[in-house]
Amino acid sequence: MNKRKIEGAFLVVLTVVLSGALIAQASLTFTGTAITGDAASTIDVGTGTLSIQTTNNGAITAGTGAFTIPALLFTNATGTNFRATTGNFTTASSTGITFTNATGSGLFAAGSSTVNGSLTINGGTAILKHLSGTRTFTVGAVASSSCTTATSTTVTGTSAGDTVVASPTPVTNGIETQSNMTWLAYASTTDVVAFKACNTGFTNSGAIADQAWRFDVWKH
Repeated sequence: MNKRKIEGAFLVVLTVVLSGALIAQASLTFTGTAITGDAASTIDVGTGTLSIQTTNNGAITAGTGAFTIPALLFTNATGTNFRATTGNFTTASSTGITFTNATGSGLFAAGSSTVNGSLTINGGTAILKHLSGTRTFTVGAVASSSCTTATSTTVTGTSAGDTVVASPTPVTNGIETQSNMTWLAYASTTDVVAFKACNTGFTNSGAIADQAWRFDVWKH
């Protein structure tokens, strides 16, 4: 068999193989810049590694539909990673992690979030922790130009010097209905918040009703 016959036979075999491949991929259209499918399509590399990249570090954009990967794992060059199966998102960067939407605003999903460590908002003072406690008690009548004896409330985790805000639940004849009445709260010692009500007027206050108070504590 001469060289021409061998080449001819090879071309026939190659044509058959390519024809089978094209028939098997009939739902995909290949152009110079796109691969388009007219039905559900699958890319499967078996046990190998599938790489998608742009040689000039251009953007890779997903469509608007759901992007589902049961065991998602992103890993960067330093080995830090995000695993969807465990919910762990860690980074070795000292500058932290930023999610940004199309308008440049920080983007977070709805629902609860937990931050281990301090939280800084827009370059402000870092917040280490927020604590809260409640108690119901009666302030009673307060003499003119005087304050009540401090009332103590337990808020576990509080330290002396923490920032405290006291808020009453409005009720009939509550402290918020009285003229010249003010109040203050402060972290007096470990796990304890102290509360005082003061009458800045020249006459005694009326009887102040029993009401619930919330004490919010901010640690910095």
